[in-house]
Amino acid sequence: MICIIAKKMRKTGKRIKSGLIEKKNTILVWGKRVKILNQNINTDKLEILKKVRGAGINTPKIYERFEDIDKFPVVGRNRKHFGGKDFVLIKSPDEYVKRDYYLEYIPKIGEYRIHYCLGHYYPCKKVKKHPKANPIIRNHRNGWKFVSYEGKYKNMLIEFAKKVIDVVKYDFGAIDCIMDKKHKLYFLEINSAPGLDNKRLDWYLEILRKEV
Repeated sequence: MICIIAKKMRKTGKRIKSGLIEKKNTILVWGKRVKILNQNINTDKLEILKKVRGAGINTPKIYERFEDIDKFPVVGRNRKHFGGKDFVLIKSPDEYVKRDYYLEYIPKIGEYRIHYCLGHYYPCKKVKKHPKANPIIRNHRNGWKFVSYEGKYKNMLIEFAKKVIDVVKYDFGAIDCIMDKKHKLYFLEINSAPGLDNKRLDWYLEILRKEV
């Protein structure tokens, strides 16, 4: 537990803290006004997907049961995942793999990540680190990386990210999306703790220092 205690209540606050020391993932504010960012985090990727889709934003079609899939291939994912370790491409009904949910597989011409922090947006594009990068599972481990993006779809990506943020109400995070052959964007997920290189980390820190 983390306790934030007003000076005049320090004695009482310490007793409260010692009595609740075993409580994890909890912040207790005792007699002091504080600002807490990203209170609306939801680590259930399926719930976020359904919420965004329900708001009229494009997502791949969602299947919560394997037997309901009406078109292959699909991508299998778990509700809580990190780094694409749960990602599996299923090409036919005979290739059953247990996952928490399944998404329509959409052939893409681009994959993007839009960093967001307190009203500021930073679009990035996923590119190959080397020629033998895995064309299906596009993560750092399989030869891909994000680079800053200043191309013709920059404003389109920012507007798309704004719609997502209006729904999820995060203070910061990274919105992942893909673009199909018709230049239509599809939301995949939002990461509340994205991996960052020095350039992106400095961007977040600069904004947080100014805005918080």
